Amino acid sequence: MHQKLLITSIPFLALGLLAVAVGLFAAPLTTLVSNEQKTIKAPVVADFYFIVFWPLQLSAGQEVEFQYTTAQSVSFYVMDKATYDQWQQNQTVTPLLSAPDETGGVHTYTPTQADKYYFIIQNTSSGIATVVVTIKEQFVELVWVGVAVIVFGGVLTTLGFVLGPKMVNGDKVLTIVQSRGPIWIVDIASMLGTSRTDVELCIMKLRQRGIPIMIDAVTGNVSYGWYPPPPVTTQGSTPPAQPKPQS
Repeated sequence: MHQKLLITSIPFLALGLLAVAVGLFAAPLTTLVSNEQKTIKAPVVADFYFIVFWPLQLSAGQEVEFQYTTAQSVSFYVMDKATYDQWQQNQTVTPLLSAPDETGGVHTYTPTQADKYYFIIQNTSSGIATVVVTIKEQFVELVWVGVAVIVFGGVLTTLGFVLGPKMVNGDKVLTIVQSRGPIWIVDIASMLGTSRTDVELCIMKLRQRGIPIMIDAVTGNVSYGWYPPPPVTTQGSTPPAQPKPQS
C-alpha cells in the first residue's frame, strides 16, 4: 500500500512543479469570453441611457481584459452584483471601475474576491451607438494550481512513509530476545513502539546475517538459538553389536 502511494505521488509532484514553473515564467493563460458587435439604443428621455452588459462569475485574482471600439461617446463601468442591483434601483453607486465618455479603450479588472461582476457599456451620446467588444478572461493563476497539485502529491508521499515499514533497530530486538528468552513478537513491537510487521521484517534481516533468531509461526514466540534437530533413526537397521562379557 505504501509503495503504491509513493509511486502515485511522483507524477503529482512533477506536474505541480511544472505548473508552478510555467505559472511563474510564462504568460498568463486566457480564454476568449466574447467577441461581438452590439447596438445600443439612443436615449429618448433626458438622463435615461440604455446599456449593454456582460455578467461574469470570477474568482479572486482572475483578471479580465475588456476591449471595445465605437464611433459614439459611451461610458464603461465595472460593478459587482450588489452594486449593480442598487444601480438598477436608481440608487447612487460608486462603480469598481469607471471610464466615462470614451470612444473605445482597453480596460483590465482583477477582483479581490469571488463574485459575479458586470461589465457595462452605457450609451451617453445622442445617437445609436454600435460597439465592437472583445473580452478575455484569465484562468485561475497556474501557480496556485501547481501549488495545489504539489500539496496533494506531498500528502500522498507523507502517507506512503507513514504507512510504510519503519526501520527497527536489529540490535535492540536481539538484546530483548537474548535477555528475556522466548517472548511474544507483539510484546517486542509494543516495547519498541512499532508494529508486528516491522519486527518480523527486522528478524528476517537478522536471520539473513546468520543470527540464530527464530519466530514460531503458530505461537508468535521469538527465541534466540537454533532448535536442536530431532534424532534421526533408520527403520530396519542393525543395532551395533554389544560387547561380550569377559570371562
